[in-house]
Amino acid sequence: MSLELDTIASSVIGGTTLAGGAGSVIGSVIGSILIRIMDNGLVLAGAPSYWFRVFVGLLLVIAVSFNRFVERSIDKLR
Repeated sequence: MSLELDTIASSVIGGTTLAGGAGSVIGSVIGSILIRIMDNGLVLAGAPSYWFRVFVGLLLVIAVSFNRFVERSIDKLR
C-alpha cells in the first residue's frame, strides 16, 4: 500500500512548504486528520476508490496554490 502521497499531502495541507521550509507537527497531524476524514466520507458515500486520489490531488493543488498566494502577499508587504 503506497502512502507517499498521503504523507506529502498531509504535510503540505498542514502548512509545510514544498520549497524546503518550516512546518509544524500539529499542522501535519491536522492535515492527516483531514485526509482521513475525506477518505472515510468517500467510503461511506460509496464512491469508487480512485476518487480518493483525485480529491487528495485537488486538495494538494489548492493547498500549494494558497501557500504560494500567502508567500507572495507577504513578499509584497516587505
